[in-house]
Formats: sequence, structure tokens, C-alpha cells
Amino acid sequence: MIGLGPRISVSRPPIGGAAFAMTDIVGIAMHINAGNVLDTLTKVTQWTDLTSNLNDAKQAAGSKQGTLVADALNGHPEVVFDGGDDYGLPLGDPLAVAANSPFSLYYVAKVDTTNDIVAGSTANNTWMRHNSASQMGMKWGNNTSNIGLAPTISLGNYHLVEIHRDSADACRIIRSGVQVASFNKTQALINLNVIGSKSGTGFLIGSLLEFAMVPNVEITAEEEVNARALLLDKYALP
Repeated sequence: MIGLGPRISVSRPPIGGAAFAMTDIVGIAMHINAGNVLDTLTKVTQWTDLTSNLNDAKQAAGSKQGTLVADALNGHPEVVFDGGDDYGLPLGDPLAVAANSPFSLYYVAKVDTTNDIVAGSTANNTWMRHNSASQMGMKWGNNTSNIGLAPTISLGNYHLVEIHRDSADACRIIRSGVQVASFNKTQALINLNVIGSKSGTGFLIGSLLEFAMVPNVEITAEEEVNARALLLDKYALP
């Protein structure tokens, strides 16, 4: 079921009197942003995981590395992928979500062409991609018949995209603070192990600024709202 909704809460109360950080989310397995990378002459060799899990995304092959661009959005950098020889950044450890298990995923990206892969698997039909000029799609569980589509994802513009599944298998896609889709999906999310590509055949043409994953944990409403507000404020997204 595709359901459009009003803009949802983006207020950000403090937690414990301190500023909220993505790594405050209980169960977060990976958090990367373009402000914490290793690069050689702007070619990104490592995207450093900001959690304690050391799940860095690395790309040793120079011809496959994305390009770091400083001051891309509201004073923050981005990593640009050209979709040709840029293969993306493989993760140190695959991120997996069991069937019927909750998860949350956040990313800030600008996708320039259709069918671009934001994150995926080299071995399974698992990916988050932008299917057309107005739709963002998800496929997981190695099942080609199960795709969730969200409207109002416009090419060439920066978006904060959130994907949440709760313990009852209810899934929501939220784009820049507006819920744009809701549906039920029970399948496992298998072997998410590369940022900016999937299966060696799909690639990102665009840029990625932030990516965070919380597998097999249902985050609290407060954590969800705080993370949304943090990222919308950081990148001055509407």
C-alpha cells in the first residue's frame, strides 16, 4: 500500500541533557558520513564507521573510488559516484536483518539518474534504489516480486530517506520528514555489503553524504524523531 502523509514530527528534545548523535541509537550497527573519510587526492579509500563496530567501507582500487567534494551541502562534504567505473565501497561486515525482524535505515543522498543503487548486496537481490524520476524502490529477501515503492523522490535533489520496519512487519518510507509510503514486508534483508552498488551490475550516479543502519532492533519513537531532526538540521533540508 502506498500512503502519502503529512510532514511528521521533527522536534528534537535533548537526551540526558546532551546533544543527540546518531550513535546514541541503541543497536546501531553502522554510521558513516562524508566528513569522516580517508582519501588520496580526493579519491575515497575508506569511509570510517563512527560506531564502535569498526564496519568501515573501503575501496582499494583507484579506478573504483568515489570522489570527495568539500562544502557540497550546507557546508558539509559528499562522496560523488559516477556510476561507470566507481564500484562503491564494500563493507567490512555485511549488514543483515532476519525475517520478521525490525530495522531502521537512514541516508542522505542525491541521485542523478534512474535505477541508481544507494546500497545493496553483491550476492542477493537486496538493494535500495531510485527506480525512476519520481520513485524510490527497495528489494530484499532475494525475491524479485517484493518491491516497495515510494513516490516523490525527485532526481537531482538532495533527500533524507528513512526506511523503518517495526516488530509487526509494518514498513514506512519517509522522505525529508514526510511519510511517502507504507506497506508490510516480512522477508529477511540479506547480506547488505556495499555502499553505492549492488551485484556488480547496478551503480550510483550521484552523491552520498550520510548512511546509518540499525538492524534487528526496533528503535524508539524518540530515537527516530531525534535522528530525523539531526539530519534535516545538519543539511538544511526542507
